[in-house]
Formats: sequence, C-alpha cells, structure tokens
Amino acid sequence: MKKLFENWNKYLNEEAAPHATYHVVNKMMETGMSALEALKSLTHDLSDKEARRWLERHKDEMESAKQDLGFGK
Repeated sequence: MKKLFENWNKYLNEEAAPHATYHVVNKMMETGMSALEALKSLTHDLSDKEARRWLERHKDEMESAKQDLGFGK
C-alpha cells in the first residue's frame, strides 16, 4: 500500500498542470502583451475589472512564474 501511495504521489507531481499564471506569463512572453491583455485573451467573457482582481489575487504566483520562465531577461 505504501508503494502505491508513493507511485500515486509521483504521478501527481509529474503530471500536474502548471498554474494558470504560467500560461499568462508565457502568453506575455510570446506576444508582448500586458498581463491584463494576456489573461483576457486566454479566457472568455472576462471583464477588465474581473481580470484586474484576478491579477491582484495572484500577484505572488505571477512573480514566481515570471522568475521560473525567465520573463524580462
């Protein structure tokens, strides 16, 4: 049972999808868009107000994604 649990954890860690912020930062890097523009291009029917709130709530994750992906280098 322990081995099953270890294998399951390994699978989850390897196959986990990146946080949405990575997609936003990647779009910014590919297109030169602002964070707000990139987020709105990746979602449907998101208002500017909602997008700004999302970016504010996830600003730490955005910074982490920027560092991990080498944004601005």
